[in-house]
Order: sequence, then structure tokens, then C-alpha cells
Amino acid sequence: MNQAAATCVLLKPAGPAGEALQQALDAAGLRVLVVPTVFDVVAEAERAGEALRYLFVGVDFWSPSEFRLLPLVRREWPGVTVVACHSPGFEYKGRVAELVGADAVLCGIDEMVPFAEGLAAAARPDAPREAAPEPAAPAPLAKAEAVSVEIPPPPAPPADKPPASPLQSIPLVQPQPPRPASAPPADRAPPAPPQDAESDVADEPVESGIDGEVIGTIELTEEELRLLLGEDEDA
Repeated sequence: MNQAAATCVLLKPAGPAGEALQQALDAAGLRVLVVPTVFDVVAEAERAGEALRYLFVGVDFWSPSEFRLLPLVRREWPGVTVVACHSPGFEYKGRVAELVGADAVLCGIDEMVPFAEGLAAAARPDAPREAAPEPAAPAPLAKAEAVSVEIPPPPAPPADKPPASPLQSIPLVQPQPPRPASAPPADRAPPAPPQDAESDVADEPVESGIDGEVIGTIELTEEELRLLLGEDEDA
């Protein structure tokens, strides 16, 4: 961008600092519009339009209502560089200006004039630069010599083993030798021999039935006995 065609609106700081700042901006080749109040800043900004590039304002004696100018400019003209200037002893005003939207804060002539001279250096056309030499093309890489590498053959797969017999998977049970019977202790009497089953039955008392009759027996009268004996004799 050509800085000589740019417009700068200046609300001069009071005293010699304002005069020195205006002279430095004129020397930078900027079109400087000096205004007395913040309201005139808005009017000149509307007239300048896109040509407006810089806004310099002295904030030593600004009231809170005048500080509203800075966020307004930031919102309506976002491409404008806002520079707040204050005298030594008014650093708190510069801090407020920085908080509400100033791009740069300058204190006294020692900072204002060098800043304006920097704008003049930026406005000068750049000297033609020599074309940078192109880097030399890298030399083609030599072809790598073929290296024969003997690759050992892969190990042969293990021979197939015959399928195991299903009997081989059953673990063999080793017969255990019989253990010798332990002798009974001396203080114990040997067990009694088993008795015969018939003797046990003979020794058991015969259970009686009802009225003292033996179960399984039949009582016959004398007549019945004779009949039975007579039939036996005839036979």
C-alpha cells in the first residue's frame, strides 16, 4: 500500500508535543487532517472513507465519554491504526486508552516523533532486490551397486508324526502291592467266630400269637384226629 496516499486524522496533544507530532507526520508524506474535538474525528473519518489509515489522539484530558471514540473507530473502521498519545504523568490515561481499543500508546515527544518517522520509512518505496540465486540442483545419486546377499533357505517343516493311538492317551495305572495286614493289638481279644444260622434260629424264642397260640400251628379235635387216623388205616 502506498502510504503517501493514506490519510491521518490528528487530534493533537497539547503543547509542543502536538506540534512535533504533526511535523513528523507531515514529513512522513501522510495527508494529515487536524481536528479539535472527538466529534470532528468522526466527521472526518466519514469523509476520508477507505483512505483513512491512522488516527492520532491526545488523551491527557479526556473524559469517559470521549474515550468511547476508540471502540467506535475500531468497530466502524477496523482497518484504521489507533494511536493514543499522553504526556508524562498521565500514564493512567494511556492505560485506559489501551483497554478500550488503542493499537499503540505513546508517551511524550521521545516516543511520538520516532513512531512517526517509522511511518515515513515504511512509506518509502522498497529498493529493488536482487533475485536470490536458485539453489544448485543436487547431483544425481550414483546407482547403488548390486550386492548379492545369500538368503538361507527356510527351515524344512517337521515331518508329519503318525497320529497317536487313543490307547496311548490313557494313563496306565500301576498295580499297587498288597499291604500286610496289621496284627491286632495284644490287649484286644480276638473277635468271636460267627455262629451257624440254624443254631441262631433254634435259640430264638418262638413268638406266640393271640391267646397263647403259636403262630403257624393248627389245633385239631379228637374227632378230627380219628377221622384222619381212620382214613390213614383204610388207605
